[in-house]
Amino acid sequence: PIYVNKEMMRAKRITPESFWAEDSIYRTSFLDAPQGAAGTEEEFNQLNDRLFPDKDHLHIYLWNNEFTNYYNNGRYWDGAYVWSVYDEKRNRFTVFDATLVLD
Repeated sequence: PIYVNKEMMRAKRITPESFWAEDSIYRTSFLDAPQGAAGTEEEFNQLNDRLFPDKDHLHIYLWNNEFTNYYNNGRYWDGAYVWSVYDEKRNRFTVFDATLVLD
């Protein structure tokens, strides 16, 4: 079973610039996915332009991953990441996660 401890959830606000930076883990987890599902730079840009056409109105948070056992393997291997993005202009909330595990 998957366990979640809501009291352990913590988030840190990050800037849109750091979220989409060339060396960001968000970009890396999409383009260099170790599980073989990597996308292209063009696909990455298309996806993010569709989801977030106006990046000036976003509130982006990077969450810790210790609040659940769901990310145990990712913590052991190459990392586990959870981001939430709130677009205040469109009143839309999006959550991404990436568990980077080598087989």
